[in-house]
Formats: sequence, structure tokens, C-alpha cells
Amino acid sequence: MKLPLQLSERKALLVLADLAMVILAVLIALWLWTLRDPRLRFTLEFILSQSRWFIILTALWLLVALLNNFYDLQVADYLRLSGAALARITALVLLIYLGIYFAAPRQALPRLFILYFGVASFLLVGLWRASYVFLLSRAAFQRRALIVGAGWAGRTIARTIRELSPGYHLVGFVDDDPAKQGQVIEGLPVLGTRRDLVNLVREKGVAEIILAITHDV
Repeated sequence: MKLPLQLSERKALLVLADLAMVILAVLIALWLWTLRDPRLRFTLEFILSQSRWFIILTALWLLVALLNNFYDLQVADYLRLSGAALARITALVLLIYLGIYFAAPRQALPRLFILYFGVASFLLVGLWRASYVFLLSRAAFQRRALIVGAGWAGRTIARTIRELSPGYHLVGFVDDDPAKQGQVIEGLPVLGTRRDLVNLVREKGVAEIILAITHDV
């Protein structure tokens, strides 16, 4: 089974899972609303009567998330960055709703409902994104890559990927320079020359080949 995902597949997974968590947060907010109001009952009929909130809040949340680069993988791959973005998204959604609430006629919109939604969506999406970052660090979910060229460009690429792209697992270098064969550069072995490339891709389960060939050493 092929576990590593393409970049587009990872973004699609993030969007779909986020929306599922947001929809669940709306459902939880509706349930808490009925607990606070003895006149209401958490039934299918009540949920259907409030179905507009699933559309409105999901669309609003997604729009604010897109504006905050929540699906940029350089944000999503790091818990600190995604946590900060999620906090901004939650705060903006609450502020937008409150602005509409105070501008609308009295009793036209529920008041505490949006607070329930904000807390539930922050916790649910936060737990999902933390799980995503944890899984991304597991070898089975990383994309195995091989760098062709162990010169300055290849070394720079290796350092950059390790610092900024935790979704990749670098297996080593390929370089035609006989002096580099068998060496360890930037913590990665030089596994062979370009003639060995096809065999190395098969043996190491390489998903991506990164070209970093220069005329310099």
C-alpha cells in the first residue's frame, strides 16, 4: 500500500478533514445550545431546522482559513505555525459573527451558540492538525527522495528540505564524482553514480528524484 501522498493529495486531505471537524463542531454547538435552553430538544428535527448553520459557518470558516494560508504546507507541516493560524481563524470567525450579531435585529441570531462553535472547532481542528503533524513525521508517511548531485547545490537542498519539509525522507545522494563515492555528506550517504539511479530508486523505494547538478564541487 502506497502511504506517502502527493502534495495536492495532502492539501485535499487537509481541507476535507478540516471541514469534517468544522461540521462536527457545528453539531456539538447545537447540542450545547439545547442543553442551555430547556425549550429545545436535540432531535433530528431540530438539527434539520438549524441546517443553515452547517453551510454558513463551514463556508465562513473555510474562507477565513484560506485567507490565513492554512493550507500552505509550510504552515500545515509545523504544529506551532498551524496552531497560531488556527487561533487567528477562530478569532476572526468569532469577530465576524459578533459584528453581524450586533448589527442584526435583537434576538435574530443566537448568542452563545457561536462561542460553543468557536471552542469546539478550535479543539477539534487542533487535535486533527496535531495528529497530522505527528503522522507526517513517521517514516511510513514520508515521501522518500534521492538527490542527484552532492555539490554545493545538493548540500543546500538537503539542508533546506530537512529544515522546511518534514514530509520528506532523504535517502542519500547520487553523484558521478569518484572522490565522493562512499562519503557521507550532510548526514546522507553518496549511494552511487547516475548509472545506479534506476536500481537505487527500486531498492530504496524512492518516490522523488531531486536534480541538483552543477559544474562546481
